[in-house]
Amino acid sequence: MVTPPASAAPDLRVEAEAISLGRSFANATLSYAITVSNLGGKPLQNLRIEADMTTAHSSLPVDQQLASASTELPDLAQIDQLSAGSAKQARGEFRLPVGQIRLIRQGKAALYVPLLRLRIHADGIEPVVKTFVVGQKQGARSGRLTPFRLDEMAQVYREIALQPLSPSLG
Repeated sequence: MVTPPASAAPDLRVEAEAISLGRSFANATLSYAITVSNLGGKPLQNLRIEADMTTAHSSLPVDQQLASASTELPDLAQIDQLSAGSAKQARGEFRLPVGQIRLIRQGKAALYVPLLRLRIHADGIEPVVKTFVVGQKQGARSGRLTPFRLDEMAQVYREIALQPLSPSLG
């Protein structure tokens, strides 16, 4: 049996939502929802969502920060079949130990910029790969996000959002 070549994934829509980001003395914890929708006319088989959270830093090469088709990411969810016109959602939390956060110094402030990295596979399609910056909303009208401070009291941020990054950044 000949396997048809993989096609791009215009029929698979991937949406990610940052619900909250909490920081304790031990971890930064991102609560998320990832929705995959099959916009095509036939079912998608063996859909796998892989994802992780890391932090951005200018000292690292871009290819170590942004997800790519070859980036190894942990399994998050598996969907045996996603029917045409249907959607499924995976919800959960990522924990990043404070000791693994890459700090960005800005004056006396210790900042960090979380990155949510995703890769979604299904039989017969190219993987959908996305990287999002997680940040604090600056206001209703502004699309800009601000980093989080590690030198403030531990707290939970609820006014947060995701902003997609282009794989060509560098």
